[in-house]
Amino acid sequence: VKVETAPDFVADVTVSVEDILNKVRPTIETPDGQTLRVPVGAGSTDGQVIRLKEAGHRIENLKRGDAVITLRVAPGRFRVDGFDLKVDLPVTIENAVLGCETTIDGPLGPLPVTVPAWSGSDHQIRIPGEGLLMENGERGDLVAEIRLLLWEKPDDKMIDLMRSLREGLYL
Repeated sequence: VKVETAPDFVADVTVSVEDILNKVRPTIETPDGQTLRVPVGAGSTDGQVIRLKEAGHRIENLKRGDAVITLRVAPGRFRVDGFDLKVDLPVTIENAVLGCETTIDGPLGPLPVTVPAWSGSDHQIRIPGEGLLMENGERGDLVAEIRLLLWEKPDDKMIDLMRSLREGLYL
C-alpha cells in the first residue's frame, strides 16, 4: 500500500553574499510553527532550490511533504550572476584613460586590480576564483565593472581640453 504524501511546504529565504560565504544557516518558520535551518554553503547562489526531505506539511495518515526553499540573495555590495559576483569599480577619467593599479574590496578582503588604459564604463575586469563556491569546490569569479567618475569640482584645464576635442582645436 503506497502512502500518499502531504503537500510540500514552499518558501523563499533571503540571505546576503556574506551569509553564503560564511555558511550561515538561515532559519525559516513552517506553518505548524517548526523552525527549519536551511543549509547554505558550496553550491548556493541566487534562485537555487533547496529541498529538505520530509520537513514540509504534516497531515495525519499521510507521509510528510518536503520543504522546498528557494534561495534569494539580497542586493548588497555584490550582485550575484550565477556563481560570479559583480561589483562596481569607480575610476576617475584620467585613470580610465591612462590605466592604473588600484585595490577593490573582494568578498574575502582587498584585491589588487589593474585597470587597463582606455577603459570605458562598459569594461569589465575578471578576477578568477574570487566568487561563490560551487559544489565541485571551484569558485566563480569576481567581476569588477568600471564606472567613470568626474572630479568633485570642475577643472578648467579638463573643460578646455574636452571643448577643444569636441569643437576642434582653434589656435
